[in-house]
Amino acid sequence: MASCARRRDSCRGPRWSCATKTIKEVLQAHQFDPNCASCHKTIDPYGYAFENFDPTGAWRDVYTVPDTTPSDKEAKAPAKKRKVAKAPTIPIDASATFRNGFEYQDITGLRKYLLTDSNRDRFVRCFITKLLTCANGVEPHDPIQVEKILARSAESQYRIIDTIAAVIDSPLFREE
Repeated sequence: MASCARRRDSCRGPRWSCATKTIKEVLQAHQFDPNCASCHKTIDPYGYAFENFDPTGAWRDVYTVPDTTPSDKEAKAPAKKRKVAKAPTIPIDASATFRNGFEYQDITGLRKYLLTDSNRDRFVRCFITKLLTCANGVEPHDPIQVEKILARSAESQYRIIDTIAAVIDSPLFREE
């Protein structure tokens, strides 16, 4: 992790507002730099599924590329008479392939992948660990207790409210 933080400056791509590439194309460039590839090949596939959501959470099928360079004629025309050209768009590719070879095409494919038994348990176990870490200021030291919380969560079909209640009722929360 420390090596990634030290190399963070070498992983920066062009600013999206200035780019003519998709976010996916910019991030894929990092996979060719050995300093960046080890992390990006693992984390990027999780993010690509969310590209159809804009920064406000609204659905989109294309990126709109802002055209900020008006022609000389347009720049001299009064604001009321300027023609508003339709901004160019780039289609969004929300597909990805994980290191283990699993491929998905969109957010629903990622959801199916995450809901497999092994991934669901990994996800909830991570959630439990992070929740305990935030609550106590340190990572839980007893993996058996974390597994007990996970088992209680499974009994209630992993509902988040029941998982949080299991964390709060656990000795890891009450006795740390």
